[in-house]
Amino acid sequence: MLLPRRFQDYLLGSCLTLSSLGLGLAPQLTLKPEILGWQNQAIAQQPSTADINRYAEAYLAIYGNNSMDNLLLEVENLIGRKPDWEIRCDQPQSINRLNNRAAIGKVRNYCNNVLPNLIDDIMPRSTFNRISNQLPNNPTLQEQIQDAMFDILKQKQGGGR
Repeated sequence: MLLPRRFQDYLLGSCLTLSSLGLGLAPQLTLKPEILGWQNQAIAQQPSTADINRYAEAYLAIYGNNSMDNLLLEVENLIGRKPDWEIRCDQPQSINRLNNRAAIGKVRNYCNNVLPNLIDDIMPRSTFNRISNQLPNNPTLQEQIQDAMFDILKQKQGGGR
């Protein structure tokens, strides 16, 4: 009696898998996937002093020239109130919650055109994003960036005299 082709393939694959596991040819199975462990290590990597200084400079470029404040004021005017949530470029659902086509368009334009140019002029966007993702859980990094921003502002103030 011949077995259907799919069933034969299944049996052959199962036998090969079980025999390779029995002979120790397959990697050891663990309850904790290694991929998650690697990602956590990559995220936990401490940025260099130069990256911290560039991040502080980029942050000041984003928030220090009032373009972000002006955008938020325009959004408030378009939707008739101040949003009760944080609008983030890396979270499209926070932008879509505005429920106003003009406001969504302005924010998307800022996120897709203005913001990348501000960051790219100072540092790689991937480094900026990596540091941004570390900030909420790293008070030491927050303090280092605040100190760097303070130093940058102090230099600009002293250089303008």
